[in-house]
Amino acid sequence: MNISLHPKNETFIQEQLQDGRYSSVDEVINEAIAVLRSLCKGEKYAAEVEQQIEAGQATDGEQVFDHLQEKLDGGRSVMPLEEIRKMIGTDKPA
Repeated sequence: MNISLHPKNETFIQEQLQDGRYSSVDEVINEAIAVLRSLCKGEKYAAEVEQQIEAGQATDGEQVFDHLQEKLDGGRSVMPLEEIRKMIGTDKPA
């Protein structure tokens, strides 16, 4: 396959090679394609999530974080740092 690049893109590729980030033009192009694939997957995922939200199939973010915090706490509540300081008599941060 033969491709034509805009001079700005050719310059950019040459800069990447000169900086030692890549060892060949093929390596630069392969990385660019990998990034493009990742971007396309992200866009597809975002569209799917948006559809779920519009369909009412999403969970409120605060509920998710509350649930995760409960799991991290092992089901026990955590006392705020200010309350702990009051209990031990050091109301000022160390």
